[in-house]
Amino acid sequence: MGSEKKHPIEAVRSDALKHLRSSITQLKKLNMDLGVVAQFSLVIDTNAVIKELLWLTQKRRQADARSGLVETLDSETIKLFGPPQLFDEVQRKIPIVAADRKTDASKMLEHWTAFKERIELVKPDPELTAALMSGVDPDDAEFVALQKTIGANGVLSNDAHISMMGGTAVSIDCVFFLRDYSRSTAIEMSIKVAGTQMLIASIASVGVACRAARSLALTYSRLPDWVKVTLIVGIFMALSNQQIRSRATGALRSLASGISAASPKVLQLVTEAASIAHENREHAKINLAQALSELDELNKPQSTQRLARPPKRLML
Repeated sequence: MGSEKKHPIEAVRSDALKHLRSSITQLKKLNMDLGVVAQFSLVIDTNAVIKELLWLTQKRRQADARSGLVETLDSETIKLFGPPQLFDEVQRKIPIVAADRKTDASKMLEHWTAFKERIELVKPDPELTAALMSGVDPDDAEFVALQKTIGANGVLSNDAHISMMGGTAVSIDCVFFLRDYSRSTAIEMSIKVAGTQMLIASIASVGVACRAARSLALTYSRLPDWVKVTLIVGIFMALSNQQIRSRATGALRSLASGISAASPKVLQLVTEAASIAHENREHAKINLAQALSELDELNKPQSTQRLARPPKRLML
C-alpha cells in the first residue's frame, strides 16, 4: 500500500499551550481577549511517582512516548509540587519496587532523575503537618499539609487516606481529562492567536491610527465567538495573499476585500477551520468540566471513557 499523503504542516500539539499562554496574555492587554486557558496546581504523592516511573521503565515502547501526566506538564496545564518527604521516599523505594517488579532499578533511578526536575520542592507549614500527624495515616500528613499550604487544587494520588485526612484526592482519570482538554484547547487557541496576530499586523501595515485600532478591538470583543473565529481565520488566510494585501488601502477595506476576494477553496478552509475550532472548544469544555467535577469532589466521573468521536486536529 502507498503511503498516505501528508499535510505539509504538522498538526498542533498540546505543548503549544505553553507558548500560547504568553501570547494570550499579551493580546488581552490590547483588548483582544481570547479567553482563559486553565491551569492547575497539584501535589503529587509517592505512589503516583512510582507508578509513573514503572510505566517509563516497563511499558513505554517508544523513547519519545509520553504519559498523560507528562503531556499535561509539557502544556503547563498541570504544575506539580512535592514536600521533602516525597523525594526521600521515592529514592528509598525505587530499589525495593524494582526488585519486587523484577525491573531495572538503575533505569528507574535514571527516569526519576529526569522526572523530579518537573516537581517543585516546597516545605509544608510545620504546624499544619504536626496537626495532621494524628490523622488516619501520618505518612500522608506532609502531602495534605502542602496542598493546604500552597492552596493547590488537590493531591495526585490513589490513596483513599488523602480524602480522609482532609485533602482533595485527584485520580489519574482527572489527568486524562486535562490531557484531552489541553489537546483541544491548543488547537482552538492556535487558530485564534494566529488570526488575531495577523489582524493586528494588517492594521499596522496600512497605518491605521491607534484610536481606530482601539475601536476595531472593541467591536471585535463584542462579536459572538463563532463570528470571531471565522473572522480571524479569514483574515489570517486572506491576507496571506500578496495581491489582496496590496489592494488594501485601509484596515476595514482590507478585511472586506480580502475575505470577499478569497477563492472558494480559501473560504472552504475558513469555514472548516472555524468549525474545527468550535468543535475542539466544545470538546475542551466537556473534559474541563469532567476534571473540575473531580477536583470539586462533586459528581465524580465513574469511568475513563473518552468521547466516542474525538475532534479533528487542525493543520496549521
